[in-house]
Amino acid sequence: LDGRQTRPALIVQLLNSGGVANIIEPAAASTDELIYPMPTWEQRIFKPKWGSGSEITGAVIMAIGFVISIGWLIFVIYYRNHQIIHASSPIFCCLIIAGTIISYASIYVWMPSVVSKVSCNLRFWILPIGFILTFGSLIAKSYRIFVLSTVRNIKITPFKNWRVGMIVALMVLAQICLSSLMISVDTITSRVNVVDPYRVSKNYNVCTFPSKTKI
Repeated sequence: LDGRQTRPALIVQLLNSGGVANIIEPAAASTDELIYPMPTWEQRIFKPKWGSGSEITGAVIMAIGFVISIGWLIFVIYYRNHQIIHASSPIFCCLIIAGTIISYASIYVWMPSVVSKVSCNLRFWILPIGFILTFGSLIAKSYRIFVLSTVRNIKITPFKNWRVGMIVALMVLAQICLSSLMISVDTITSRVNVVDPYRVSKNYNVCTFPSKTKI
């Protein structure tokens, strides 16, 4: 009457629902809840972007680590015939440095914006292989020093590089078998962790690690 609304009106809210209107009022006819404040269009798009604080920090650490490791690699190769470097087994010094480079590269697969099935599976390979290559070479070199220093006769006892290399190779092989087992016992993939179903830009990808893999 007199231009006034005399019947309850349907209040509709439109979200990312394929063009289907969501009735929020009156309560007897509502098909969804009121979302307030309304998410902006940018908040309704799920598109992970590289460049968060943690990712930039990781990239800086990677860059610094690469420069230092490559610098040491050039140093060892250039002075490989020097008495001290020669006594330190240049080939295993290079393996140690190579292991650090691989370990630094593993930071990339832990960045939130690059989480995928591939990166989740690579986590079981890059860092463990880099770690075992670095410390395996160091342990093998130390073992050779231990063997030579405990010889109780005056006879020269050679402990050649191939024997040290076999120790390192066995350690790396053991890690390869362990990594293969960890990705074989169950499916490792990524999923979207939902923070806000209406502001999907806040969601992020995470890796799923089944209980078998954790064990």
